Amino acid sequence: DESGIPGTEIAAELRKHDISDLKLPAMFLSSDCIYGNIAEDNVDNIKDVNTTYRGNGISGRLFISKFYSKEIIPPIDFHNTTSYSQAEELSVNGLTVFVIEQGDVCSIAYQNNLTQYIMYLDTDFSDAVEIAKTI
Repeated sequence: DESGIPGTEIAAELRKHDISDLKLPAMFLSSDCIYGNIAEDNVDNIKDVNTTYRGNGISGRLFISKFYSKEIIPPIDFHNTTSYSQAEELSVNGLTVFVIEQGDVCSIAYQNNLTQYIMYLDTDFSDAVEIAKTI
């Protein structure tokens, strides 16, 4: 059995990094999802946390940025992506969620209050949209 942090424990692990009120798709909170080590970086008024994950045949990276002032938050829309093959804007539980396909990687990006989430998934666009709907 490979070691790592199961999705069922990721909220508790991220609280140690001052990330609370976690809003993630259901897959990321399941016991099938295993996280690698969590890296934290504090720059100016931003706390960046990132980790790798794998589960349900999908793997990638999860980035969470917590801002301490709304004045410094960059727009989340397509995360300033200039080249993408498909993009869709969804409304999920009151959040505006962007699903973006760039080559063979998709990303899901959204913001909840002062916290931005970006996850990269090695899956196709339609699966990424379905995953995004479970936030």
